[in-house]
Amino acid sequence: MDLLEVKDICKTYGNGETAVQALKHVSFSVPKGEFVAVVGESGSGKSTLLNTLGALDTPTSGKVYIDGKDIWWSKPRRYMTPMKPEDILAQYNAETRGLYNYYSLAANVSKECASFAFIMKMSMFKTLGWKLNTSARKVRQKYQKDKDFVIPYNDAKGKQKYRVFYNEGFKKRNAQFDVDYDKLPQTMYVPYPSLVERLKDGRCELCGKEGKVVMHHVRTLTKLKGNNEWEKLMLKRHRKTLVVCEDCNSMIQNYGKE
Repeated sequence: MDLLEVKDICKTYGNGETAVQALKHVSFSVPKGEFVAVVGESGSGKSTLLNTLGALDTPTSGKVYIDGKDIWWSKPRRYMTPMKPEDILAQYNAETRGLYNYYSLAANVSKECASFAFIMKMSMFKTLGWKLNTSARKVRQKYQKDKDFVIPYNDAKGKQKYRVFYNEGFKKRNAQFDVDYDKLPQTMYVPYPSLVERLKDGRCELCGKEGKVVMHHVRTLTKLKGNNEWEKLMLKRHRKTLVVCEDCNSMIQNYGKE
């Protein structure tokens, strides 16, 4: 079995006439025990390829297999962009810690949870990139402190504090000696952005488009059936409001009239 197998990878930046195709139908395999080097001219796509193989970037199309297993790609959570950076980090921490607490007795918890945490960390970089209108790489460079990822913030009293991405490891616990293994994790409630903050953010919560936005509102969620994307999103968030761009608002208002 090949250690690495790449099948028809493509990566395109931008859309339309300004689109740049960094990778075009790249396919190859690397057997176990073989050493390879990636060479090419500047701008030929070497960094893009390596970032894709390392799951730091998501291909436009194609597949990458390591030891016969498909790579999990990290994606940004655009719906979290109205949140404060420190609250975004706290949410990723809570999910990472929660998964570890649940599977801490599993024999392969160290390997699987470490892989999960890496994907969560990459997703957090991308989400913060959307929030701060920058790249995931620059987000990592801005907040990386030695081996930790640290976001400073000021509390309600103006005192500076820090939130650090989970760094406590994923050691397998023993039910006989680790008496705290089955205790419920500490619940942390992350404040959801207010209506004003969501409008000021200027980003459509349905399609992600930036610009002029309006508020779509329903009187009660019980009337929603989940037959379209906006109703599914409102039901999932359990919210009667949705910030949308003019195009999405027009689509919503004209739904079912044709």
